[in-house]
Amino acid sequence: MPVGMFTFCLLISIFLSACGAQFQVVDTQAPTTSKPFDAESFEVVLDEQSNSETHTVTSFCNNNELNGFTNLKKKEFVCSLLPGAIRMSKQVYKQRLQVQILYTKSRSTSLPPDEIDWLNRIKKDYNLNSDSSLEDLLIRVDMVPLPLIIAQAAIESGWGTSRAALQGKNLFGIHGSFGKDQCLTAQKNKNVCIKKYTTTTEGISDYIQFLNTKRSTELFRQKRGEFRSAHASVDPLQLADTLNLYSETGKTYTRQLQKMMLDQNFIRFVFIETKDANFLYK
Repeated sequence: MPVGMFTFCLLISIFLSACGAQFQVVDTQAPTTSKPFDAESFEVVLDEQSNSETHTVTSFCNNNELNGFTNLKKKEFVCSLLPGAIRMSKQVYKQRLQVQILYTKSRSTSLPPDEIDWLNRIKKDYNLNSDSSLEDLLIRVDMVPLPLIIAQAAIESGWGTSRAALQGKNLFGIHGSFGKDQCLTAQKNKNVCIKKYTTTTEGISDYIQFLNTKRSTELFRQKRGEFRSAHASVDPLQLADTLNLYSETGKTYTRQLQKMMLDQNFIRFVFIETKDANFLYK
């Protein structure tokens, strides 16, 4: 998964409509004075370690081969999930690059009001006060590795067969609050709200926001920040080890996540970053 501050390899075309999926997601607007976002800079590749070849995810999904899965239904589930997961990863990375640009700029000059206002909106989105540092913000505005997204979705939804997935487009078992969120009432406990989403992508976005903001996932963010500050590969297997509070089964759950990523070879899905991310913490 993400390799050597996300190794720069041959960038290949990304797909956002593979497997027939279409999504309507509105990106947060950055200040007009800032560096423009180039959507073509963000790529996903499939790294087949066995033969050192790199393939597009599109070619992976648009064939009838099992490609390492035990059955086609599992492959179809992954391919239905990937477009939304990629789109949300791109959106978070877009925000991250913008924060990094303004962080670097703020070290040598005062930021204008429009850029300060944008940063304050992002801080609020990530559950931080306006006086929080940009270093603290960058700990939260960061991607969740694709292998971890896929593994948690597969486990939490039973490969897309759970009631929450089928009726609520909730692949991650995210809970909400009655009266505030759209809810499915949990069958085993009628006091528990299982959040309902309009699209699967909306659910993926909420899951990423959960990992990036909740107190129970603070260790996850700390570990990811350690990889970032060391300019090292962000290892999804080690990140999974921090998610023992995500499930009542604790470390049994984290071991299940790690086993899923290895057994299904989810680590072959690689989100490629541009070198703009490299100046963090310099």
